[in-house]
Amino acid sequence: VEAIGEFGTWPPEIWTDHEGLKIEAAEKKGRLSVSIKANAKMNPGLVRLFDANGSSNARAFLISNIQEANEVEPNDNTDQAQELNATDSGIIVNGILKKGDSDFFRIALRKGQLFLAETNAYSLGSLIDPFLVMMEPDGHEVAFASDSHNLDPILNYTAKTSGVHYLQLFAVAHPAATA
Repeated sequence: VEAIGEFGTWPPEIWTDHEGLKIEAAEKKGRLSVSIKANAKMNPGLVRLFDANGSSNARAFLISNIQEANEVEPNDNTDQAQELNATDSGIIVNGILKKGDSDFFRIALRKGQLFLAETNAYSLGSLIDPFLVMMEPDGHEVAFASDSHNLDPILNYTAKTSGVHYLQLFAVAHPAATA
């Protein structure tokens, strides 16, 4: 796992409140080694890095049994869309939206198939307001999701046609800057 931020001292000490989670600093600065016990509870754990000078903010580390993949760049348009092959239980995509970035994912859907997508960016402490857009195989936008219970969107879509659909993720900064 990559820890993002400034580190005056490496390796730091690491604290977590999750009994099934073990995190150690790797030799390379900014890298963490994570071990999860087989019987670990499927819930979030809080994690803090600290040294004699202070500590990081607590961050959530989510533990689940859902398949995971990392975002692969470039995926900035439908021609470069990253293909996702989700199992029936879904897939979690871990990634980073850079300023001005828009990520596209290619998903094969059958007519009548339910598709659910959500972000967990704002809820995990990211200072963005994300949006999700679903496009049919012909490229037309058929669903849009903005805020749900917080700034993270939840997109619930039933495919009207069979074929490759495109999911777009983009965001604006939060709080919004005004002049």
